[in-house]
Amino acid sequence: MSSPESASNSPAHAPPRHPLEKFATSSEDDRLAMPFWFRATLATSCAAMFGFFLGATHGGRMAALRFRAENAHRLPTNKVGWYLYHRSKNHHSIIGALKGGIKAAARVGLWVGMFYTVEEGVDHGLKRTVGWEPTFLSSVAAGMSTASVFSLKNRFPVTTATRTLKTGVKVGLAYGVFQDLLRLSHGKNLSYVDFARNLRSRWRQRQEKKTLLSTQTDEHDRRVTGGSGGTTPSNG
Repeated sequence: MSSPESASNSPAHAPPRHPLEKFATSSEDDRLAMPFWFRATLATSCAAMFGFFLGATHGGRMAALRFRAENAHRLPTNKVGWYLYHRSKNHHSIIGALKGGIKAAARVGLWVGMFYTVEEGVDHGLKRTVGWEPTFLSSVAAGMSTASVFSLKNRFPVTTATRTLKTGVKVGLAYGVFQDLLRLSHGKNLSYVDFARNLRSRWRQRQEKKTLLSTQTDEHDRRVTGGSGGTTPSNG
């Protein structure tokens, strides 16, 4: 008879897996050895925090300048008035910093999330069509797509849109090459390198087949020429 401990450790009595557990585990093919949802959430959160810091700094400064401009014609004349003036200015600065920080965090987080979503989509597309693993091509496509949508949303002129597109391509290329080098450091192959090697080996095989075929053709011609020369009838 089996003991209660062995029965509890059997597969039939194993605890059920959480439905979201498969999304929490990463595979060897994931970028940066992280699942997509964790990688995108981490990058979006960091970008939103950075955007909030920049937006809060700019928004607080602009709110303080706006308050000074709006009250330049009625400056206080005593100590109590100056105290209330600076308290009101600080209050407007804090509100302006919060508003600017939240807006900037939402914008920056949205663009970064779009970059990672497009990158993951291109990865899946290349995986299903040609069987490639994640490469820098997906990052370049994500940078181009994000820069294009950003230019269209802000209605940039052609020169500014071109400059923005070039910046997106450079950022995507640098980020993608960094990830490829990281994959190489972990002993993983790159799909485009394997593809180039296969093309080179196929080209060599074709050249060898052509050389072999030409050699066989020459030998056949020699045999035919030699046979016809030996069987030529004499005129005597």
